[in-house]
Amino acid sequence: MFSLFPSDWEAPRPKHWFGSSKKPIHNLADHHFPPKTVLISKPAPAPVPEPIKAPVKIQIPESEMCIGENNDFSEVDRMLGEMNDNSQDAKTRQMVQMISTINENLEKNIKIIQNVPSFERDTVSKEELLRLLQMFSNFSKTLEDYFKSINQEKQPSSF
Repeated sequence: MFSLFPSDWEAPRPKHWFGSSKKPIHNLADHHFPPKTVLISKPAPAPVPEPIKAPVKIQIPESEMCIGENNDFSEVDRMLGEMNDNSQDAKTRQMVQMISTINENLEKNIKIIQNVPSFERDTVSKEELLRLLQMFSNFSKTLEDYFKSINQEKQPSSF
């Protein structure tokens, strides 16, 4: 029954033929397999949840609701005000803050690289890397000083 070539394959036989006859079936339309009617029923409807009869009461502890406490949200209000401030002065302050953060990180990285021993097979020497970082740090500090000077020029001096 099993073969590598499709021409040697036989069609399946009904169960009642296995003991009585060894005659192969070559065509399924030979009326050896009586047709059966298949009944298809529609699926059962999904169960509908019952409506909620009582209102839902959410129990939040008083400590999480900030009731009965005098909370100072002025710092949060100030930060939100700074975030929504689209003035040139606010943009300058943000740039100065970002540049100062970059400078701090550069200084940390320069100190780390200076303290690490150099390897003989490095593709970039330690001195070249430090020189590049120092030049970038100097450029960043110059930018920070420039923005600070612009910011100070715009502020009126108080006498």
